[in-house]
Amino acid sequence: MLERKAAAAASALAVTVALTTAGAVAPPDVAAPELPSGIEDSRSLDTPLLSSGTLRTTTGAAVGDGTPVVLYAWPDDEALASAAIGEALPLTPVAATTTTAGRFELRLPNSDALAPFSSGDGIADLEIMTSADAQPVSSSFSVKRSVRKILAGGVRPGLPVVNGGTTPEGTSGMVEVAEIEPTVETNGISLSPDGTVPLEETAEMDADSAAATTAPISTVASSEATPASSCSVARYKEVGNRWAIVGEGYNSTGVTNQFSYNEGRETTLGTAISATSKAGGWKASGTKTLKSDVEVDFPASTYFASKNVYKTGFFMAIYKTTCWSLHNPNPISVSYSLRPWAGAGGTAVSSSTNVPTGPLKYCINQVAGSSYGRASEKAATFGGGLAVGDAIGMTLSSQAGYNTRVKIRYQFNKAARICGTNGPANVAARLYTRAGTS
Repeated sequence: MLERKAAAAASALAVTVALTTAGAVAPPDVAAPELPSGIEDSRSLDTPLLSSGTLRTTTGAAVGDGTPVVLYAWPDDEALASAAIGEALPLTPVAATTTTAGRFELRLPNSDALAPFSSGDGIADLEIMTSADAQPVSSSFSVKRSVRKILAGGVRPGLPVVNGGTTPEGTSGMVEVAEIEPTVETNGISLSPDGTVPLEETAEMDADSAAATTAPISTVASSEATPASSCSVARYKEVGNRWAIVGEGYNSTGVTNQFSYNEGRETTLGTAISATSKAGGWKASGTKTLKSDVEVDFPASTYFASKNVYKTGFFMAIYKTTCWSLHNPNPISVSYSLRPWAGAGGTAVSSSTNVPTGPLKYCINQVAGSSYGRASEKAATFGGGLAVGDAIGMTLSSQAGYNTRVKIRYQFNKAARICGTNGPANVAARLYTRAGTS
């Protein structure tokens, strides 16, 4: 597993992304590029770092100075869900900068910048748009915004506070601090029209779906390489309820497992993008995290050895993104993206041919009559875990962390071992049991 940990930032920011190309912004050779109106260059801000990386050409070389890199906020889930088919909603720029020797850093101007675009659960969906070799490049990810009260006497200067700004030197008393917590990581990323980006350890769940350990960064053709001054998104087509793998349980004989996926859970699902809405030509384009009010419990596995994956449903739709330039009344780019917009519920259990394994040093004995439960950290990313192949000709990833609302419990009716794939069971991405004890 490639472990990806965010650099410590004042607000614990860290976001991981899978990359693709879409949208249209200025090509690298544009002189004196203009950033979106009203958006301050991130280089002049001292707020916490949201995303950083290097923009590269198709040869792998860093682009020169001055390529615009713009972060757009999508409408929140409630707005997307209530919009009629074809109803256009704006994509809003919230951060921007230009490259220096290919490097870029994106910072929000204040802690309230994402408040208008956050759903009731505090999740906001963002998309980086830039270009290299006159080809558009974009990356989607989600962040969570939360507000908490803390005693300022124990707070260092520079933390983002509600209503904008940061805690100054000598702040005292109770203050409301806004935090932006990522669902994935985006520091030190590499953006390129045709490179690859390593993913976390991937569980290949579906026999008919080859789960890649890397996510391609693919090109979506643009009609022009003109800077976009405005973009909008509209629901183009309903795809319906699709199964996504949200958990797994692998037990040896004499051990059973039960998986619970409860109300308020978070799930990170893959997104895809295409230059047309037709099947074929779709490419992975990042991730979207959402919560659901649906609660589902899965049946316990059998006493005998079992290899189960657990699925629930999500409503999916294809959205059409259109961008215009300031001096061109015609769209300069049109692309289509497949994204989840709500949990649908339902349960399905399938047998898996992919059984996790790991070093024996990550196993520990469990006596007969004992149990082991897990309700912390993130689970593995299930490559091919989102079944949308009939709609776009490819499957996408899914991930659900083990937390207070997503639990796996193993019941040991006979002595065996609980094991982790890449670490002890309490921190490993994947769990399984081994027969016998050591």
